[in-house]
Amino acid sequence: MHCIETVETDFGTWKTFRDVKQNILTEQGWEVYDKYRQLTADDIIVDIGAHTGLFTIKAAKIAKKVISIEPHPDNFALLKENIELNNLKNVMPLNMALCSFNGLAKLFLHPWASGSHSLISEHDGKFVEIQARRLDDLLQEILTGNEQVTFIKSDAEGATPALLAGADNLLQKSKDLFMAMETNYAGEQTTVKNFLIAKGFEIKTQSYGNEAY
Repeated sequence: MHCIETVETDFGTWKTFRDVKQNILTEQGWEVYDKYRQLTADDIIVDIGAHTGLFTIKAAKIAKKVISIEPHPDNFALLKENIELNNLKNVMPLNMALCSFNGLAKLFLHPWASGSHSLISEHDGKFVEIQARRLDDLLQEILTGNEQVTFIKSDAEGATPALLAGADNLLQKSKDLFMAMETNYAGEQTTVKNFLIAKGFEIKTQSYGNEAY
C-alpha cells in the first residue's frame, strides 16, 4: 500500500503517493513538458499517463480544456480527487490507456513505483485488465464543434509507439500540434523520433536522468 501525501505547489494542491512526490518535486523533471512550448488559454491538452494529476492541475489552470487519461485504478482515484480538490471544471478524466486498438489490455503492475505500471514491461507478471482506446476514435467521440488538440503530454511507460499508431488521423490533420513525450524504454526514443519525422514533425530531445523527452 502506497503512502499518500498532500503537497502545496505553485499552481495548486496535489495529493499523491510518496514515491512519486519525492522523485518529482526533488528533481522537478515534470517541468520539461512545457519547456519548449508554453501553455496558453486556447490550448486543448491531452495528458496521457496523467498519474495523480500534477501536470493536469498545472495545465487546467491555464488551458481551455484538459483530457486527462490514466489507466491504473488507484492512480485514477487520486487524479479525480485532485481535480475536485482544485475545483477544476475544464478537465475530463478518463480511466483507460491509449493504444493501437480498442478493447481490453493488460496493465502490468510495477511492484513499488506507482508511476511505472506498463502495457509493455511485464515486471513480475502481475496485471490488471483495463480498457484501451485508439486516440483518434476517442477524440472523435469527445471533441465538439471545431475543437482541436493542440498539446499532448505523454508518459506512457514504453507504449508511446502503440499510442501514436492509434493517432494517425490526429497526426496527419492537426495544425500546430505540440507533443512532449517521455521515452525511457530501450529503443523507444529512436522508434518515436523516426515515426514522427516521417509525419513531418520537428524533433527536439532532452535527456533528464534516466529519461529522454
